[in-house]
Amino acid sequence: MPKVVYEEVGRQPGVDKCVNKLFQKLNSSTHMGLSSFSKDIAEAKFKIRNYFHFVLGGTEPYTGPSFRVLCQALRLPSKNHLRVLLEEVMAEMEWSLSTIDKVFDNLPIE
Repeated sequence: MPKVVYEEVGRQPGVDKCVNKLFQKLNSSTHMGLSSFSKDIAEAKFKIRNYFHFVLGGTEPYTGPSFRVLCQALRLPSKNHLRVLLEEVMAEMEWSLSTIDKVFDNLPIE
């Protein structure tokens, strides 16, 4: 099923756009601007983008840290913060509800 999800979200360009929008929202919603630790964020963004490509059905293998470790690097204010923002991003990108459900079925986000 991940290959189908990868197609539905627009393959590499769709995932890249989603991750970019997600990080824009993270930057504007967190209590401290992400620019205050920009090197860590740039690395986390790169790894999260690669992770999303892998779990949603892209062809590149992922050998980085676990998703939990990646999220810890973002220093989010709550456990569900990432899920809420990701739902907003996918809705803004006009992904169908069934596609959004499939994305969350493949991502270990609480």
